[in-house]
Amino acid sequence: MNRKETGFLWLLLTLLLIFFSRLVFCGQTYFLGDIMSFFQPWTVFGAEGIQRGHFYLWNPYLCNGEPFLANIQVAMLYPLKIFFYLFPFAWAFKAYLLAHFFLCFLFLFLFLRQFRFHPRACFLGALVFTFSGYMLVQIEFFSVLASVLWFSLVWVFLRRALNSAGIFYWLMCSLALALQFYGGYTFLFYYTNLLIIFYVLWQRQWRFWPRFLLMWSVTVGLIAAQLLPTVELMGHGIRSAWTVSEATTWSLPPLFLIKFILPDLVGKACLPDLFPQPFGTEYFAIKQYWLSTFYLGIMPLLFLAFSWRGRKRGYFWEAVALISLFLAMSADFPVTRYYYQYMPLARSFTHPASFMFFFIFALVIFIVRGIDNFLRPEFRPSRKLFTAGLGAITAGYGLIYLIFYHRPWLQYLAGLLTGLDLQASQCVHLEINFFEFSVRFLAAGALWYWWYRQRGRGLVYGVVIIFMAVDLFSFGWDINPLAPNDFFAIKPRNVTTVRDNVGSGRYLLDPAAQTNRPLFGDSFVDKYQSLRQALQPNAGLPYHLPYVYEYGYFTIKDYKDLLLRAKSFPSIMDSPIIDMLGGRLILSYTELTHKKLRALESYYINLYENHNALPRYWVVHRAKYLPRDKILEYLAGKDFQPDREVVLISQAGEAAPGQAQSAHLADRVETAETGPDDITIDVNSFAPGWLVTSDVYYPGWRATVDGERTEILKANYIVRAIALKAGRQHLRLQYRPAAFYAGLGITLFMLLLINLRAMRIKGNFY
Repeated sequence: MNRKETGFLWLLLTLLLIFFSRLVFCGQTYFLGDIMSFFQPWTVFGAEGIQRGHFYLWNPYLCNGEPFLANIQVAMLYPLKIFFYLFPFAWAFKAYLLAHFFLCFLFLFLFLRQFRFHPRACFLGALVFTFSGYMLVQIEFFSVLASVLWFSLVWVFLRRALNSAGIFYWLMCSLALALQFYGGYTFLFYYTNLLIIFYVLWQRQWRFWPRFLLMWSVTVGLIAAQLLPTVELMGHGIRSAWTVSEATTWSLPPLFLIKFILPDLVGKACLPDLFPQPFGTEYFAIKQYWLSTFYLGIMPLLFLAFSWRGRKRGYFWEAVALISLFLAMSADFPVTRYYYQYMPLARSFTHPASFMFFFIFALVIFIVRGIDNFLRPEFRPSRKLFTAGLGAITAGYGLIYLIFYHRPWLQYLAGLLTGLDLQASQCVHLEINFFEFSVRFLAAGALWYWWYRQRGRGLVYGVVIIFMAVDLFSFGWDINPLAPNDFFAIKPRNVTTVRDNVGSGRYLLDPAAQTNRPLFGDSFVDKYQSLRQALQPNAGLPYHLPYVYEYGYFTIKDYKDLLLRAKSFPSIMDSPIIDMLGGRLILSYTELTHKKLRALESYYINLYENHNALPRYWVVHRAKYLPRDKILEYLAGKDFQPDREVVLISQAGEAAPGQAQSAHLADRVETAETGPDDITIDVNSFAPGWLVTSDVYYPGWRATVDGERTEILKANYIVRAIALKAGRQHLRLQYRPAAFYAGLGITLFMLLLINLRAMRIKGNFY
C-alpha cells in the first residue's frame, strides 16, 4: 500500500471509532444472543486456565462433562483470543471487535486491489462489506467473525502464489487458512477449500497441483492440534447422525432477497422484546435473524448495473454467486437431497442460508467493478439504461402512490408475494418500509448523478462516503443492544444458593424453562440479566457450577439419547436417569410438585432440591450385563436402580444378575481435583464392586488404581465405571487425549519445518 492508500486506513479507523463509540467511550458492551449463551462463558473459563498456566482440555461443568478445547467454537488456540487472556472480558471484547473489523477491511481492500480496481472503488467496496448487515449481525458470533476475517487474505495470497515462482505465498496461504480454521467456523473453512478447488478447475491451473498439495499439507499440519480432537468430537457428537432434513434447517426463502433494499421488511426478529414484530417471531420460517441479514446499502446496488463493463474476465465470481444463492435456498430444490447425501461432510453443517456469505462477497466484487467503471474518464451511462431506470422509478412510485392511498392494493400485492392475509397494522409497517426505501433511493440517485457530473472533485467522494456510512450505520446501529461494562461482572445471586446446596451433584433447568424463558425487570438490560440470574445453560460455567442437560451442536450423541429417554416420562423427575446423572438442584419457572423435591429459596426462578440424586462418585456391588441396544430401554424402565447396580455392555448375552446390594456404610469416597482434567479419588469399599461416576464416558481418560493402569468401562450407556477390590484404594483419573497430543506434535513439527525454511530463504537473501 502506498501513502495515499494508507490514508484510507485512518479514515476507516475514524469510522470504526464513530460506529463503536458507545463501546470505546461510553463504558458499554454488547451482551445479547450467543455472547451471553456461549462465547462469554466459554471465553472466561478458557482464559482462567491460561492465566493459571494451563490449557483446559476438559469441561466438567457442562453436560456432565465434555471436551473443551476440542469444541472448535471455543477457539482456544486462535491467536487473537490473546486479548481475553490478558484483559478483563469487557475490555478484551472491545479490542477483539475493533481488531477484527479493522483487519477485515484491510484484507478485503488488498484483495480488491489485486483486480487493479481504482483505490477509491476498493475503499468503498471494503467499507460496504465491513459495515454490512451481514458483518454487524455477526458481532455476537465470535467464531463466524474470526473466520470471515481471513477469507479475503486467503485469496490475496492464493492469487499472488499463482503468479510467483517461489513457495513463499503458498506457505502464507496455508497460514491464512490455518488462522481461518482456528477462528472456529468450520463451515466457512470447509467451503473456502472447496472454492479453491473450484477456482483451480475453472482457471485450468492444473500445472500447480504439486504446490496445491504442498499448501494443503502444510495447512493440515498447522491445524492438526485443533483438527484431530475436533474430528474426534464430531464423530461422537450429534452432528455425526444428522439427516438431510436436519442439515437443511433454515434455508433461505426466495422472498428474502428483497431485504437487500428493505432490510426491516418483517421487523428485527432477533430482538422481539426490543423491536415490534409485525409478522411475529417465526419470521417466515426463519427464526434466526443473523441468517437473513445482508443489507449492503442502497447506493452500492446502483453500481451493479455497470459491473458488466470492463476487461475480459472468466466469470468465476459470477458462478460462485449463482451456486451459493442456489445452495442458500436449497431446501426447496429436489437436487438438494443428492448434494447432502453424497457430498462429503455436507451434513455436518447446518443452515443452508449460511451460503449467503459467498453471494454477498461476490456481490461486493461486482459493486466495486461497477464503481471502477464509473470512475473511468470514458464512462458514459447508457441512454437506454437511463431511460429504463427512469421508467422503472416512475412506475414504482406510481405503484407506491396507489398502495399508500388504496391499502387493498397493498394487501393484494403482499398476499401474492407472501401468501399471507395481511392485517392493517402489517400493511402500515410495509408502507413505512417502502417510504424509507424511497427516500434513500432518491437521495442515492441524486448523489450518484452529482458524482457523475463532478467526478474529478474529492468533495463529492467524501459526501459519497458519508452517505454510505450513514446508510449502513442507521441500519446496524441498534442491531446489537448494549449494556454497561459490568453486565457480566455482576455475579448472579442464585450462584451462592446453588453452590451451597448442590454438594457433589449438579443443577439443571426444567426442559420447559429452556424453551419458555420469561424476562423480569424494568429495563431491557435488567430483563436479560434475569436470564443470567436464572442460571440458563452456560451461565454457571464461569462460577464452576456443574450442569446437567445437553446444550449446543457438539453435545455427545449418546448423552443426548439418554436425556431423550428421561424426557419421555410425564415428568423428568420420574426418571431414575436424572438421579443417576446427579441432578440435585432443579430450576423451573413453574411450580413443581414431586415427592423427591424440596423447595429452596431462589431469585427470579423456583429452585428445588432432589434428595434422590446421586453424588458425582458412588460405589455399587452389582453389575448387570445387557446388549448395547437394550440398555436404553432398561434405563428408562422401573427396574433400574442406579444406586444399587451398574449396567455394562455385554458381548455374549446377559450375565447372572446376582443379589442386589446397596452401598454399604463402610463404603467411603473422597475426591480432590487439581484441575478440570485431573482428579484423585480415595475409595474404601467393603467388598469388590465398581466405582461409578456421573461424568460422561469419552476417549482420552486414563485411570490408575494404586498406581497401576486400569480400564475405564462405559457404564449405564454413557457414564464411567472402574472395577474395585475390597479395601482402601487410591484412584487417579486424568484426561490425556491422544488426538490432541498427536495433533500438537504434528503442528509443532510443521512450525519447525516452516521456520527452517524461512531461515534458509533469509540466508540465501543475504
